[in-house]
Amino acid sequence: GLAAYLQLDNPAATWCSIPPAFSFRICILTGQRSRKDILEMRWSWIDFERCRYEIPKPKNGRPHIVHLSAPAMVELHSLLEQQAAAPCPFVFSTTGRTSATGVSKAKTRIDALITTARIEMGNSLPFEHWVLHDLRRAQATALAEAGYDEGVVDRIQNHVAASSRASAVAGVYNKAQKLPDRAAALDAWSSMVTCKNSKVVNLFPAVS
Repeated sequence: GLAAYLQLDNPAATWCSIPPAFSFRICILTGQRSRKDILEMRWSWIDFERCRYEIPKPKNGRPHIVHLSAPAMVELHSLLEQQAAAPCPFVFSTTGRTSATGVSKAKTRIDALITTARIEMGNSLPFEHWVLHDLRRAQATALAEAGYDEGVVDRIQNHVAASSRASAVAGVYNKAQKLPDRAAALDAWSSMVTCKNSKVVNLFPAVS
């Protein structure tokens, strides 16, 4: 069945199997929703000096600030360089005018790349079916197991109670709430994913 969260046998190898400057890399590093929060990302949302970007209209309707770890900044600078000759308002675009689409096709490509990487590592067993939301589950699980506060993880992923309705003042507060803690957690998560420390994040389990 569907794994509660993705698992990687070797996070560095699997991370490297995803092409640089590919949208899924930003999805993994930030833990944000792939279609609306990543594929529709505009350059105007990004504050390169503060290493963050702000999603003005996420799924829950509440503007949200996302810390950008060092690996995420590397990805974005690479994308910016690729657009130097033909600037586009969107970070991810295949037309140069509109935001990127074709998520299912991109995921199929990633599945093939991960399978190839696993075979090269000597693991020919198939991994469980997964969906993009599992990237967010993986992040939440790993950060919780690493001891990060549930409230910090919730703010990273912009979770709010469905019945709550914040005032304008509260909305500003929530947008910036726990930013230093969120930044520290996302930096730690990026180290787990890119294997910059000894923490191993298991993402794609073999099917038994």
